[in-house]
Amino acid sequence: MSLKGKSISILSAAALLGALVPHVSADASLSDISNSHAKDAINELVSKGIIHGTGDGKFNPASGIQRQDFAIIMARALQLDLSHPPVTPTFKDVPKENYAYAAVEAAFKAGLFKGMGNGIFGAGQNLTREQMAVIFVNALGVNPAGKGSNLTFSDAASISAWARDAVAAAVELGLIHGYPDGTFNPGNQATRQDAALVTVQFLNDKAKADEGSTQPPKVPPATPTPPTTPSPKPTPKPTPKPTPTPTPSTPSSGGDTPSNGGGETPHQNPDQAAAEPVKAEIAALPAKANIKLSDKPAVVQARAHYDALTDAQKALVGDIAKLTEAEQTIAELEAQAALDEQAAAPVRAEIAALPAKVDVKLTDEPAVTSARAHYDGLTDSQKTRVGDIGKLTDAEDMIRDLKIVAAAKGDLQIVYNGVAEKIELPSSQDGATITWILKNMEQSTIVDITTGSVQREGLNENTDVVLVANIAAGAASDTKEINIRVEAIKDEPEVITSKTIADFDFSTIYATQARGESFQVQTTDFQSTPKHFTISDGKITIPIDLTWNIPLGDFTVGQVVGSAVDSFIQDYCNANGIDLGKRTLGAVGFGDTFSIFAFNTGSESSVTLGGPDWQYFFPQSQYNGTDIDHSKNRTFNVSDGEHTAVVTLDWQYASMDALVGAINRQLQGASVTAAAETVNANQFRLVANSTDILLSVSGVDKNQFFEE
Repeated sequence: MSLKGKSISILSAAALLGALVPHVSADASLSDISNSHAKDAINELVSKGIIHGTGDGKFNPASGIQRQDFAIIMARALQLDLSHPPVTPTFKDVPKENYAYAAVEAAFKAGLFKGMGNGIFGAGQNLTREQMAVIFVNALGVNPAGKGSNLTFSDAASISAWARDAVAAAVELGLIHGYPDGTFNPGNQATRQDAALVTVQFLNDKAKADEGSTQPPKVPPATPTPPTTPSPKPTPKPTPKPTPTPTPSTPSSGGDTPSNGGGETPHQNPDQAAAEPVKAEIAALPAKANIKLSDKPAVVQARAHYDALTDAQKALVGDIAKLTEAEQTIAELEAQAALDEQAAAPVRAEIAALPAKVDVKLTDEPAVTSARAHYDGLTDSQKTRVGDIGKLTDAEDMIRDLKIVAAAKGDLQIVYNGVAEKIELPSSQDGATITWILKNMEQSTIVDITTGSVQREGLNENTDVVLVANIAAGAASDTKEINIRVEAIKDEPEVITSKTIADFDFSTIYATQARGESFQVQTTDFQSTPKHFTISDGKITIPIDLTWNIPLGDFTVGQVVGSAVDSFIQDYCNANGIDLGKRTLGAVGFGDTFSIFAFNTGSESSVTLGGPDWQYFFPQSQYNGTDIDHSKNRTFNVSDGEHTAVVTLDWQYASMDALVGAINRQLQGASVTAAAETVNANQFRLVANSTDILLSVSGVDKNQFFEE
């Protein structure tokens, strides 16, 4: 049997497609096929229930078919046994639970598919033209060996070596053809609309063959391209065999019945066959709003294929607005890209000109700030063209760290009085890390740099020690040298150092008068509403009767009412023979209030209010004075063996220096041959005036200020 004759016999089983898909209503409306070159074929198959859409009212005519779905088509079309798949999967990417497992295993067993190598079938990958050619030739069972040398396509070298002979055999059989520009494009994918065209034509030819036609139907090409013109070979008429309908199985969840390829039907004229793939290629271009620069190769290829057509073929392609819009959009995108590059280039150069991170200095900050400002002023697409800005961010990080180090270096200080047993060496400053070393490591016997301890014993003279601070923040670092002087131990006068003093308030709280302040005075007119109350110091009681309209004059309401009340007190004293200079009570006004008070002080001082109207003027009826309070006062004694000073602290001192001044005044007043000195903000010491003086401290509060 010839290759062409055998292809008729095997492929006639494709009529089984009508049983492989769920039936849908013949008048189903598909919204996306109006511009498809296979619109009529799609509608015919929908009306016969052979194919259906993707479930959302669409057919997706330009989408491809995946390898596992094509395996289902071939397995069912050839009536392969799907009832006994192997227990162990042949392919790692088609496990037993895969919907196409039985079909893939059957197709592999029949030699239709061989997989992609390494145990991979290629599930989920769209079927390519060269793969389809191999599958059909495998289905025919013919030997295509050596036929690859007959290929004349300009891109024949791009056809995979394993597919070259099969492609040549498929071309010889008329199953597949090249593009108008002389290419084969082995990696191109068959679309669902091409599958519809092939299916309709094949069913028509099958029907004619079954009616006894003397001419065997021509196998349509696997791509909608004008066929090459092989020398026709007579083929015997095959004897049609009835094909049993297989039991339907669940189709792919990914959409419609898988495509078995697209191509020219037996009755298409050459111009139509040349126009259809170009029309499909243009239709497959993205909408104008979705065009990207990455689509340029597809747009250029579509234009090249269109320009290669004759005028008659171009007329059959029809409207190419989608192509021209795509070309226009690509041109606009390229123009915008040029503008973006024009904006990005100087910023990219500015960033590139920055020093490497390790070489950045604070003097580079203006350049770094400028580069950042210029970069932030770009659009997102311009920033993309600038590319990696790691050099800018590195420089910014270094500038930040250098600032931290500089601030720490400026603020870092060490205070040492020359005789303390320890130096406080901070480990951080202003966010920077500080580590310490000695400039002269031979001085480690004097200063232990790890603990800050100072060893003065053994020093014959005062010694200058240089402490070196290593200041680091991130990748930035610097050093700072700090000089301290460690004093040698020598015969010194006796020193008594105080404890730490946190509170300098030793003040005396003096005795107070009994005193009561009135509410705000609302009026001085008491003629219509007289007010009566009494004032008593515990021994005498003085009546106050406000019964007239008191004129203000140039005074405040508090002043005139206070003066009126005080006049009642004075009148009482005069009437009762009490010397006004020795009176015990008084009143005075300020602003809008007045006060009553006793002249004496202490807890014996009191003012008691009585009478019907005291609450009109005052919040309470009893006011008392307070005694003097010495509870905060502190005393201690300082003796030089001959003289003793009783040091009394009875004031709130502003600082240690003020406290030391108060102590020294009392030491001098008692002729004690010693002086107080400030040690720090919270300590003082007593120092004898000479080495032969022995100091001692005692007194009530001695333990509060000195150790035992």
